[in-house]
Amino acid sequence: RFSDIALANAQDDLPMVAINAVAAQTLEVEVGDVLELGMFVSRDNVRVRTTESVEVMAVVPNDGQGAMAGTRSPAVFLDLLTAQTLLEMGSNINRMAFAFGSDVSDERLRSIVPELEALMDEVLTATDVGILWTLDEGTSSLTVSSSVGLQRLSGEDVAALRENQSSLYPDASLLEVLQVPLIDASYQDEPLLTLADSEVDELRQSDDALWHITANGLGFERFDNQEAWLWQVSKGERLIDVAWDEGNDAVAFLSGDEVFLADTDLVDDTERASSALQDTPVALARASEGWYVLTEGNANHTLLLLDDDLAIQTSVPSSLPQQGTVLAYDLAVGNQSLFLRLEGLLSTTYYQSPLPFSSFVETDEANWPTSASPSPARSDQPCNGVASADLESGEIWCTFEEGLVRINATHEHVESLRLPVLSDAPGFGKLPQMVLAFGGEGATLSVDSGGVLVSNRLSLLNFSNGSSLAFTGVLPYAYGNDSSVSLDHHGSYSAVAGFDQLADLDGVVLGLVALSDAEVLALADENERSLLMFSGPGFEGEDSSPMVALKAWFDGQSGMEDI
Repeated sequence: RFSDIALANAQDDLPMVAINAVAAQTLEVEVGDVLELGMFVSRDNVRVRTTESVEVMAVVPNDGQGAMAGTRSPAVFLDLLTAQTLLEMGSNINRMAFAFGSDVSDERLRSIVPELEALMDEVLTATDVGILWTLDEGTSSLTVSSSVGLQRLSGEDVAALRENQSSLYPDASLLEVLQVPLIDASYQDEPLLTLADSEVDELRQSDDALWHITANGLGFERFDNQEAWLWQVSKGERLIDVAWDEGNDAVAFLSGDEVFLADTDLVDDTERASSALQDTPVALARASEGWYVLTEGNANHTLLLLDDDLAIQTSVPSSLPQQGTVLAYDLAVGNQSLFLRLEGLLSTTYYQSPLPFSSFVETDEANWPTSASPSPARSDQPCNGVASADLESGEIWCTFEEGLVRINATHEHVESLRLPVLSDAPGFGKLPQMVLAFGGEGATLSVDSGGVLVSNRLSLLNFSNGSSLAFTGVLPYAYGNDSSVSLDHHGSYSAVAGFDQLADLDGVVLGLVALSDAEVLALADENERSLLMFSGPGFEGEDSSPMVALKAWFDGQSGMEDI
């Protein structure tokens, strides 16, 4: 019983849990064993993974309450207070279950449902269903938003608010906002959102594609059809090292504790192959016999040889001398030898081994294999001098502040550009590129239906009369609709009076669109909104009459349907 778990946890510092029989068999544990329980908690609107040591106090069969997760599924059971403490949920709950005696008829059970719904509708408040209130007394403004689900406010509530303006906020104005996360944006049939990061470190050409490498991932764009492929690191990870085959058609790369393989024939696959390694990989190189990977364990380094399916062929301890702090590792192949460079705090050490690998011996820097020096990267505007590539077609790709730009070498004008699929929003972390819509009855800020005001980041595209962009929303795409919405270019929003104050959002907001177009792109119901922004007299404090009236009104609108 859950009460037994609660009693045990009231008397013990180490949290006690019960597990079902399937969990005990899967984990090969029994009563008295200590487990590490991993969970995700919300901190400042960010999901954070935490762990907690717990002791198994009971193993229960997978029937009755022990089968709450299914008769064949593993499960862990805690009392409510302990679960709320571990999940940092305060007094909140996310589910209620009602048990009735066997003497309760099916007809009575069906009649109880509307009774329970009516009871919940009566006691639930707007705060209970995730409504957030942000009051700025200095500007006499209030922002209303939601923290649950798609983080939107009901279209029915928004429409009803407009109808009740005279009684709820008679002297204030209402600005409605709908946010639209994007999966794709294109101009002249070319995709614009193809990069893992705006800071591209390297460009590489193969016969049929151009590769771009960043700290957050890598990808390529094919020359024949401009199809783009992208791989991104997992949250909290980075790209450690990359190595190329002879023609730059295939690349192996390291991230986390895995090695991955990709090539220019990939279309929808995440990668060609991957392999999880026992120790942390730190460096990578390509040789005729396969891919060499150096890993770092607790006591030593190991050199692995992987084939083209990333299966381990050999594993040899490297027998390197004890190292101090190593800032960077580098592997290279040349002159039938494998070379290793270790950059420390005060010096750099070089090692060499003949191939096939036997063991590293220290060598001089002069023996490090040389490669053809790349041409200096273009630094004339708009290029920033980090990386560039001159194509046989007469086009030039180069890095610029926001990502990549393609220049016609003959006429020296920009033809297209590429931006990251995620933007870095200060204070919020990585967010999808998005468009915003503003409007509402009497709103002074709005965009004409069928048009888009674009970010300054797109200004290099040299728009002309009749130019249009196509956008694809994340949610329609997730539900199988990959069609785009084409919108006419109506200028830059930073140049429009009223919208110029949004210049600080330029790195996140790709454009501004009409609410009607945003509803289509966001797969939103009519009048459904992300934010409601009230401004004007009456919002000078929590006890002001419009504030009190709006909270009471939203409390009355909140019920079971909102959970």
